[in-house]
Amino acid sequence: MEKQSSRVAIIVALIGACATVTGATIGVFAGKEQGEVEARQVQATATVTRTVPGQATTIYETAQPGASTSNPPQESPDEDERPIRWKGEVLLTVDGMDFDAQVPRDGNYNDFGLKSGAIKPVIWTTVYTWTAAAKPTYEQCLLKLDTQGLPRGYIYHNPKPGLGICFLTDRRAHLGFLEVKRVTRNGILINVTVWTDDQGG
Repeated sequence: MEKQSSRVAIIVALIGACATVTGATIGVFAGKEQGEVEARQVQATATVTRTVPGQATTIYETAQPGASTSNPPQESPDEDERPIRWKGEVLLTVDGMDFDAQVPRDGNYNDFGLKSGAIKPVIWTTVYTWTAAAKPTYEQCLLKLDTQGLPRGYIYHNPKPGLGICFLTDRRAHLGFLEVKRVTRNGILINVTVWTDDQGG
């Protein structure tokens, strides 16, 4: 009877030892597999630095060619995605300025005029005075013009350098932003950005 009990005890001990070895082996393989997955994930991504003039530097991860990740990074959209039709400096004089022209000039459909030193939007040009330090985006100007546009016939008396004006042209074709740079004897030097219309023109 004692021999049989001893034999049973030995068998139970052997079974327990086998289970311990099997569990340890599974743990080793699981750890190895997890390490390989993490290594593949590290190799599948690369850190990229993106710098846009006038904007904060953006650092993000992107997949390397031929590699894939479970959660690909999403690039943040540019602050101002609207294409610019024309940008530069012009001299606003008593002859006026047409910003619907391919290159701003005095024409038959002027959007702004100069009278007695004051900037005078024509009757159908919608304007909004931009007071923030940073220049506005297309969407920012559009929102302000839609919700807080100044009354028709508004005149900017005694304009000073730094004055910023969002505007929608009298023909409702283009939206733009102008900033007064310098007041001269011959007119007012302004820096102008005109964005494209809905058709890209």
